[in-house]
Amino acid sequence: MLRSYVASSRRFAVGAAVVAVVTAALAFLIGPLLSTPSYSASATIQTTLSGAGSGDVARDQAASAELVSTAQALLVSPRVLGPAGGRLDPPVPAPLMASRIAKDTPPSSLVFVVSTQAESADAARALVQAVAEQFQQELEATPLRSADGRTALEWVSTDYQVGMVGGSDAGIARRLASAALAGLLVGLAYLIARVALDDRLRTHQQVAAITDESVVAFTFPSPTDEQADRLAAQLRFLAPGGGPRTVGIAALTDGARSARLTTSLAAATRRLGEPVRVVDADLRAHPLGTSDEGFVDLLLGRDAQPLDGVLRAGAVPANPAELLARADWDAVVARMRGEGWTFVHCTPLLVASDGPMVASRLDAVLVVVAQDVDRRKGLAEALALLDAVRAPVAGLVVQADKLPTVSSPYEAGAGALSR
Repeated sequence: MLRSYVASSRRFAVGAAVVAVVTAALAFLIGPLLSTPSYSASATIQTTLSGAGSGDVARDQAASAELVSTAQALLVSPRVLGPAGGRLDPPVPAPLMASRIAKDTPPSSLVFVVSTQAESADAARALVQAVAEQFQQELEATPLRSADGRTALEWVSTDYQVGMVGGSDAGIARRLASAALAGLLVGLAYLIARVALDDRLRTHQQVAAITDESVVAFTFPSPTDEQADRLAAQLRFLAPGGGPRTVGIAALTDGARSARLTTSLAAATRRLGEPVRVVDADLRAHPLGTSDEGFVDLLLGRDAQPLDGVLRAGAVPANPAELLARADWDAVVARMRGEGWTFVHCTPLLVASDGPMVASRLDAVLVVVAQDVDRRKGLAEALALLDAVRAPVAGLVVQADKLPTVSSPYEAGAGALSR
């Protein structure tokens, strides 16, 4: 079973790769159109320390660090964020402002940076500007001074920067990675779906898994002489018994395949020195040629003579199924039989009811399975039809453009592959 899945995967690999590449390209191109643009804004606030030192360096440094720490806390405190949020349209409460503002200020630094992101550049700038201006007002209204009153922290300037998020090379790289991942997932999903839903018979193992009937031969769609000779040599095992024997050959859907196999098998049997007659029982398509008289005359109770060993279908009846149902089959089979082997080409089993009706009257039936064309459900249905009319199925002939190899003599059809 695993081998059949692998074989199916190989057949759909190119299609899956194309789907993956197309999906990745579309995802890369459409991604920016579907995503909501985001903008970032930051305010860089420059401050300075003023006042005379105490002469004690350690004390002055501690006082400066205390002022900077107090200013940093003030910057993101409700005292600043509350009024700043009230300036916006619509107003934003202080807790929500705190969640939108990010502070990036190293310890002991006199440069304070606040940043935010929003769906528009104006909204992002308005938010950080409101915070920066309110902070400036607080410093100017109530200057921050050290405990000894000697040093004060004063506002100097504010710079604003606004830009689009993801517009850098890193953003493009992320888009490429995301698009590649999307393509890979879609391509893999396509491959899995195609393999899971693929109902065609891809390997002889799948054929063997559906039925207990043996695969008795592998041939090309147009059998070679060697392939036909190998099958002809097995006929005495497939249709045992003495005297003349009738063997039906029926495809699932493609009557041209079974017609070619019928002709090739007849020629191979003649090469073995055995008498052969061919009968075309396909009253609809006449794949073995047309003539004024033929098998239809046997169904009507009249005699008909083969031409060059082939009894063609004859004139097309108005209702082949009704004619077959009313026929005196004992008499028809008696007239059909030759001195040795009689190969009867039947109507495709899944096309009309003619094929199973004729097959049920013969000594043996070979079912032709077209690999990569016929479906598993179709094979199961055809075999069920033959079983319902008690047609004696002798085995399956699998046709493929490339003959399979077997790893064990116990595999289906291994004997037919031996050289």
